[in-house]
Amino acid sequence: MDNIAQVSPARRMSKTAVVGAALAAALVASLGARPAPAAAASGTTIWVDRASAGGRCSDLAASAAEATRTSPLCTLTRAAELARPGDTVLVRAGAYAETLAPRRSGTPSAPIRFSAAEAGVSIAAGGLASGINLQGVHDLRFSGLTVTGAGRQGVWVSGSARITFSGLAVQANNGPGLQIRRSADVRVEHSVVRANLGVGIMELGGVVRGRYLADTIDGNGHDGRAFNGDGMILNGAGARVTGNVITGNGDNDRYEHGIYASKAATGYLIEGNTFSRNSATGVKAQGSGSVRRNSFGASRYGMWVDGSSRTGVAVTGNRFVGPFTIGAVGRGAGARVKLTANKLGGGVR
Repeated sequence: MDNIAQVSPARRMSKTAVVGAALAAALVASLGARPAPAAAASGTTIWVDRASAGGRCSDLAASAAEATRTSPLCTLTRAAELARPGDTVLVRAGAYAETLAPRRSGTPSAPIRFSAAEAGVSIAAGGLASGINLQGVHDLRFSGLTVTGAGRQGVWVSGSARITFSGLAVQANNGPGLQIRRSADVRVEHSVVRANLGVGIMELGGVVRGRYLADTIDGNGHDGRAFNGDGMILNGAGARVTGNVITGNGDNDRYEHGIYASKAATGYLIEGNTFSRNSATGVKAQGSGSVRRNSFGASRYGMWVDGSSRTGVAVTGNRFVGPFTIGAVGRGAGARVKLTANKLGGGVR
């Protein structure tokens, strides 16, 4: 059940990338502490509508105030250039063949928002590296968008903080759905991450306080390869994975899981999720953390624990309903696991 190859992307950075990662880490350190809530500042609404009737859209607007519902922008790129803290970019239905890559940040009390104004808003990357690309930014919110067709990953987040994705559909990208590196307080909530060729959501090194809440993570990682086809990979500190439905991920019955928590993952909580039909296990747990009150359906194992660190892995109050090809809970080398009040078939452990 060894899955060490899954974290290899974080170790293949070039010298330039390492320098960039150090700068990103400094940004995250300065932004990582979540400040006290403050009253939200009002801002300008920026309209984008590439399919507007009569061809009214134009990217020639000189300011956010000029991008109105009746005189909208044509591209997300121009909207991101004009948006300032507190502004909301409202996007009308259509397929936007570009990468949304904001380079300006919001503030904790005045985030910049990119929201679908109606159903049918798609960032159709069409083979571009990413549909959403965030590097060195903070206090941004994205809601109601579909991201599809990216050549590397649907969403890329690096060196950033306080980023929220809500109500997204990240699907049918040619690599991972979302990849997150050296970032703090990234939230993915009430979203669908489905049918991406790589892992659904992948933490690389340096991720702090990731929040993955009430998502559907389904059918990722069916690329015929042995690794990186999990529903989710945890590789940071303090992740919370709560209330998700994680099903049908991976096509290798030894190395791809619903959730893979690597040896580097610490202080994670995996709680109240439903796992079923993931290829190897519902959860492969390494590092240190807690797995509690989840429901484990069909897979090779319900859980597999090895390579534990620090306090190890607490497995508490879960329901293992199966059927499992081999067993409900398996242990490998270096496992430090405490099993408490779990329902294993007809019994309790």
